[in-house]
Amino acid sequence: MAGTATDEADVISIHLLPFEHQQSLGGGQVALVQFDLADGSSVRREVFCVGVDSGRACNEGARLELGVGVDRDVPCTGEPPAGCATLPPTPDAAAIAAAQPFTLSELDVSIDHPGEYLVRLGMATLPTGYLSERSFDIVDRQPDRYWIDDGVHLQVKPEIAGRPPIGSIYRDPFDGPEPGHDLARVRGDRSRPAGDDAGARHRRPVASGHADGRPLLDRPCP
Repeated sequence: MAGTATDEADVISIHLLPFEHQQSLGGGQVALVQFDLADGSSVRREVFCVGVDSGRACNEGARLELGVGVDRDVPCTGEPPAGCATLPPTPDAAAIAAAQPFTLSELDVSIDHPGEYLVRLGMATLPTGYLSERSFDIVDRQPDRYWIDDGVHLQVKPEIAGRPPIGSIYRDPFDGPEPGHDLARVRGDRSRPAGDDAGARHRRPVASGHADGRPLLDRPCP
């Protein structure tokens, strides 16, 4: 069972048990589940739905989470505004032209075991290290044959040692095109295949050397 110390192979039956329903302002318990194990013991788990839950247990219209976008939170080490970072300069036309785009039309990733998946997609260079957009899509955001509780995340890792993580718009500029590799990360500690050949298809991750609101790092299919 994902998120517990019990292996799914040890479960021989599952039961939904009656429980005392107590609703609070923020949510409440929605189920009491008993797992009967091969050694004759059983484990009970309470299931709660609190707030706006994106999981399938609490939301019939749940969709797989996509880890995309650019972090635009302003970092501050002191009182604002003096103690807060300022936006780095946007790349000029020459820097944009010197950056090397990366395009991948689609990729199939087989979800066949629990644990984390890190899939290296390819390389791109960012003009002066500047990230303005990061996005991708999945062919089916509401799959029937598998589910990934923590979603699929697109990461861009700097290739040069000592450079800050790529993800925030507030990064120290780089002299020239900065190389970075794209990773599709499935946080699969709670990934659950629903069949022997379940798979997630990532649609057109793209990395390109543009800024100022134009495509920069992976865009979805039209």
